Amino acid sequence: MNFADKYQIIKRLGNQQKRKFSNVFLVQDKQSGEKRTMKALIKSPTNLVLQDRLRQEATFHFSHPQLPAIIDWSESKNEIILVLTYREGIPLDQFLKTVRQKDKPRVLFQFLQQFESVFQELKHHQIVHLDLKPSNIIVEEVNDQLGVYLIDFGMAMCTLEKETRTTLFPLGYAAPELLLNRLHLVDQRTDFFALGILLWQSFVGKLPLLHPNPSITTNLQLTHPLPENSQIPASYFKILHHLSAKHAFRLPPNRLTEFELDAGLKKGMDSRYSDYQTILNDWENALNKRKRFFWNK
Repeated sequence: MNFADKYQIIKRLGNQQKRKFSNVFLVQDKQSGEKRTMKALIKSPTNLVLQDRLRQEATFHFSHPQLPAIIDWSESKNEIILVLTYREGIPLDQFLKTVRQKDKPRVLFQFLQQFESVFQELKHHQIVHLDLKPSNIIVEEVNDQLGVYLIDFGMAMCTLEKETRTTLFPLGYAAPELLLNRLHLVDQRTDFFALGILLWQSFVGKLPLLHPNPSITTNLQLTHPLPENSQIPASYFKILHHLSAKHAFRLPPNRLTEFELDAGLKKGMDSRYSDYQTILNDWENALNKRKRFFWNK
C-alpha cells in the first residue's frame, strides 16, 4: 500500500515559502481516522543536505508524550516521506498574544515547568534540538492548564555522533557555537541559549539584535550581548542573560585560530545555565520576589 492509499491530505502546514526542509501537510489516516503530520521532500541534486536532515530526523524515535513519534517512513528513488504524530494547538508566539503583559512572568513559568520533562528527555538521549523557536513549540490550553509540545527535529543532532554537516541554524536564535558551525562543542546549553532568546521575544514581541540584513544580524548575535528592554523586569532579564551568555571576542572569529575560537566559545557556554531545575528555581524566586514587592506596597 502506498502513502496515497494510506493518508488523505487535509491541508498544508506552516509557511511553505520559509521552510528549509520539505513540504509539510496535515493528513488523516484513512483507516484509523487519526490526524498526522507528513513531511515530503522531492529529491534533487540541489537538496542533498536537506535529504540527509530528513533521514536524520527519522532516526529520533521518541515515546515521550510531548515529543513527535514516528508513524511511517518511506524513501524511494524520487522522494522521502516522513509521517509523525500531530498535535492540536497553536504556536507559542500566537498563544502569548492572548496573554496580558503583566501576566507573562506567571504564564512563562507555567510554560517552563511544562517544558522541563522535554529537556530532561532530550538530555537523557543526548539530543539537542538546535531549532528552538516559537513556531516549533505548540501550546494547548485546557482548563487553564498548558500542554506544551516540541516539534520539528529537522536540525537536531545526537551529541554522541560526529557531525560534519553544512551549517544550518535558525536566524535570531542560534548560539555562537552553532553560528560558527563548531558542532563538536554543541550540547544542551546551546538549546538553553535559544530558550533565553525565545523568552526575551516572549516579553517584547520581537527578536533582539535583528537587522534587515541577515549577515548583520548574524554578526550582532556573535558580538553583542543580549540587550536590556523596558518590557522585561530586571529580575527576569538576569535569567535570560544567564541563559544566553556568550563570550565577547576581541577579534573577529575569522582572525582567530581554531584553538582560540573554541576556547572563547567554551568560556561563553560555561557562563550559561547547565541545569534546567536551576532555571526554574530562579524564575520562581523572581516571581515570589515580585509578589512580595506588590504585597508590601
